[in-house]
Amino acid sequence: MTDRLPWQGVYDELGVEAPKFDDRTLGSLIAEHGKSLPDNVALQYFDREISYRELDELSNRLASGLQGLGVGQGDVVGIYVPNTPQYAIALAATSKLGCAGSGVSPLLAPGELVHQIHDAGITTLLALDALANATLTRLPEIPESLVRVIVTGATDHLAPTALAMPDIQGLECINYLEFLESASAEFDPHPANGDDTWMIQYTGGTTGAPKGAELTVRNIMYNFRQSSTFEPWQIGTEVLATAFPMFHIAGLSIAVAAMSNAARILLIPDPRDIEFFCRQMIRFPPTRIAAVPALYQMLLDQPLIEEIDFSRLKIAITGAAPLTAADRESIEARIGEGTLSDLFGMTETGPVHVCNPTQRSKVGSIGIPVPGAETRIVDLETGTQEMRFGEPGEIITTGPHVMKGYLNLPEESENSLREWRGRTWMYTGCLLY
Repeated sequence: MTDRLPWQGVYDELGVEAPKFDDRTLGSLIAEHGKSLPDNVALQYFDREISYRELDELSNRLASGLQGLGVGQGDVVGIYVPNTPQYAIALAATSKLGCAGSGVSPLLAPGELVHQIHDAGITTLLALDALANATLTRLPEIPESLVRVIVTGATDHLAPTALAMPDIQGLECINYLEFLESASAEFDPHPANGDDTWMIQYTGGTTGAPKGAELTVRNIMYNFRQSSTFEPWQIGTEVLATAFPMFHIAGLSIAVAAMSNAARILLIPDPRDIEFFCRQMIRFPPTRIAAVPALYQMLLDQPLIEEIDFSRLKIAITGAAPLTAADRESIEARIGEGTLSDLFGMTETGPVHVCNPTQRSKVGSIGIPVPGAETRIVDLETGTQEMRFGEPGEIITTGPHVMKGYLNLPEESENSLREWRGRTWMYTGCLLY
C-alpha cells in the first residue's frame, strides 16, 4: 500500500480537500439565516412559502413547547409525517433542543411502529392525523416510553382545518397548531456538541428487525459537506427539487444540506405524484435534483418535463440503484450534459462515502471516496488484508461520517465497527467483485 491513494490525483486536479467542521448545528444555522436572509424562502409547500425567519420562529416555538413538557437532551422525538413543513420544523427544533430525533416511516405496519418507538425510546411522537387515526389506534400495545402524540394535519401550514384527534388510552394527544401558538417564539439553543446523537435512523431490516443507527451531529453536518465538495452549495441562491422522503437517510441528508445553505426546498409529500413534482419545478427551476434512477425515468415519461427550465441545474444526484449508460444518456439529454452524479453509501455512514464527481464522471462506476472519507477493500475472511486493485472484497470506510453505533445492539455494533490500523472502520457488508 502506498501513502498516495489513487483518487488523490482527482482531488488535486479538481482542487478539493477534506472539508473542515465548525460544530454549528442545523438549528444554529437556521437562526443565522433567519437574521441574515430572513425573507429567503426555506420551504415551498404547494403555494405556501415559509421564509427562513418563519422557519426559525416556528422551530423555536416547537422547541420551546417541547422543553416546557420536559423534553431535552437524552430524550427522543419521533417524526411521523411525510415531506411537509412540519418535518423540517421538527428537525430544526430537535437540533435546537439538543435531543435526538427519529424519522418514522408512514409505511410501517403497527407492529413495526411499536418496535421502533420502543427500541428508540421515543417519548414524544409528532404524527400526521391520518396516520395517528389509521395506525396508532391499532397498535397491539402502547410502548412504555411513549408519553404523548402531537397531532398535525397535512394542511396545517396551508389552510388549517379541524383535526380528527385520535382517542388513544394512556396517551396525551396534543393539537400541533395550538401547541405552537401557546409556546414562546424565543429559544436559547442547546450548546453544540458534535458527538451528541442527533438522529436515530432505522435501517431496512433485511437481516432481521430494523436497527437504529445512532448518527451524531458531526456525522450528519459533516457528511453533507463531504458529499457536496465537488459541487459546493451557494448560500441563499439554490433551489432543491427532491422527492426523497425525509424519514430516509438520503432525504434527511439532502434536506439538512439545503437548509444549512439557506436554499429553497420544494416539498413533495407524495413522490408518486410526478405531475405535481414537474409543475413545482416549472414554477421554481431547480439548481439541484436528487432522485433514484426509477424516478428520473418517471420524470422523463411525464410530458410536463419539456416545460422545465434546467438551465440553472448544477447537479442531479442519483443513488440507491445502478444507472445504465443508456439511461444516463437519455436523462442528461433532457436535463443537461454532465449533471448526473452517482452517490453511494448507507444509513450508517451518514450516508455518502463514495461519489462520481460530475467533472470526472465515469460510466459504470460509483466513483471515488468523498474527501474526508477513507475507503478500502479488504478480504472477506478476516477483514484485515487490503486487496490489490481489481481483486474482490468488502468495502469498509472510516471518518467523521461513520455512525456512533447501533442503538441497544452492542454485538451488532462490535461486528460492524472494527478497529483496524488504529482507526474505527465501518464494515459495510457491501461486496466488490
